[in-house]
Amino acid sequence: MIFIIDEDVIQMSSLKTEFQFRNYKVEIISNADDAWDLMIKRDDVELVIIDIMLAAKPPNISKYSRSGTRDYTTTGILLAEDLLIQFPQIFKGKIVYLSHTNENGLLNLIEKSAEDNDITFLRKHNYASDMKLAEDILNSVNLSLEKE
Repeated sequence: MIFIIDEDVIQMSSLKTEFQFRNYKVEIISNADDAWDLMIKRDDVELVIIDIMLAAKPPNISKYSRSGTRDYTTTGILLAEDLLIQFPQIFKGKIVYLSHTNENGLLNLIEKSAEDNDITFLRKHNYASDMKLAEDILNSVNLSLEKE
């Protein structure tokens, strides 16, 4: 199962279709808290694609606070690191970061987390097609371009 965690569900639908065309089962999750709640119950994870800037639930029920995520700009990093700390046997080598950011401070944080945690980081704006993005994501975690 491939999980895409991104609040822009409409944009990610075409990426989801690319993976489904390749015979993968895919689920899109639109916020970090729902992703955490679902991920901790799954053992069929093949790949987790995490957008860095993620929404969260309202502050009174969210694991990911506005202040703890630099106004939600690093929520995806915290989610990925939480998953790797709690469940390394499930998530190690199966996470890919996506982001549109051009802000140097945030890019540095993403790159450091990616390097420290063996996570591939891909910049969305470098891809004109979801087909190429899907191929690069699958190659980065050594998954087949088409599931049997």
